[in-house]
Amino acid sequence: MKYILILSMVILLSLNAFAQDGYGGISWNIAVPTEDTKDFIDETSFRGFGIEFRSFVTKHISIGGVTGWNIIDQRVDGTFEIQNGAITGTQIRYLNAFPIMLTSHLHLGSPRSAIRPFIGIGVGTYYVVQRLEIGVNAFEENNWHFGIAPEVGFLFPTDYVSIMTSLKYNAAFASGESISKESVAHSYWGINIGILFPTY
Repeated sequence: MKYILILSMVILLSLNAFAQDGYGGISWNIAVPTEDTKDFIDETSFRGFGIEFRSFVTKHISIGGVTGWNIIDQRVDGTFEIQNGAITGTQIRYLNAFPIMLTSHLHLGSPRSAIRPFIGIGVGTYYVVQRLEIGVNAFEENNWHFGIAPEVGFLFPTDYVSIMTSLKYNAAFASGESISKESVAHSYWGINIGILFPTY
């Protein structure tokens, strides 16, 4: 997993070298599983972070990139169907999601506004590690997924930093195999709070 984070940061830092006018920063990411992901883990996770930058190509449009790491886990008692049968007992379920995405945002209002709404989308890939532990046994599947991430939020600019809040829908399309099915999509809502620093 550390290699995924290193690769992500190298890509973002390389792209950021070309940024002249924009923001770069970090965020705390809360993940709320939906759909197939919720069938595996249905608890909200408060363990996630993001790193992103945005470079303005006009006063209102930015392009950039984002990466991060969301850790979602849950302890469950019961029966769970796997590909070749079913298991019963106390299980610990994990999902680690690493997005690596190019982004574009439309920022409304003036750069000097106290509140600046934005809408945007990310396109790229998610590396997802799905793991289930029961007793001394463990089942794990690791897959790359093509994905998109539409987002809405607000920037609160100051002279030195900008506070960012956003709601993002992370959609990693079906790919490879999962613990319970031949192929599965992963999705979760991201509630993000961050600090962005001007790059100019």
